[in-house]
Amino acid sequence: MEEFNSIPKAISHKALNKYLALARNDNGSMQLNSDIDKPIKAKEEFKKLLVSWSALSEQLLDTLNKKDSYLTEGKNANSIMAMGALRAHLHLALQAKKESERENQD
Repeated sequence: MEEFNSIPKAISHKALNKYLALARNDNGSMQLNSDIDKPIKAKEEFKKLLVSWSALSEQLLDTLNKKDSYLTEGKNANSIMAMGALRAHLHLALQAKKESERENQD
């Protein structure tokens, strides 16, 4: 116990480097915490992406639901059907997202 109570008046460069090397190795435990935080950060980023995706998808649906002439003007039947399929897929994807959020709340 006495060795912990005494503080040296001086320390050699070699001894200091030794202590620094040990301190860096101990710092690995802090790195583990950042590794643990990575999935949490990834989950938060994914949630942000979903929010922006759903907002953009809703804007697209609003535009597609207006059925303005510029959406169909000069388009062939396949292009118009593809827009309808896009509308249906966006609608289903938004419903799936809402259901997923509801399931996570329960």
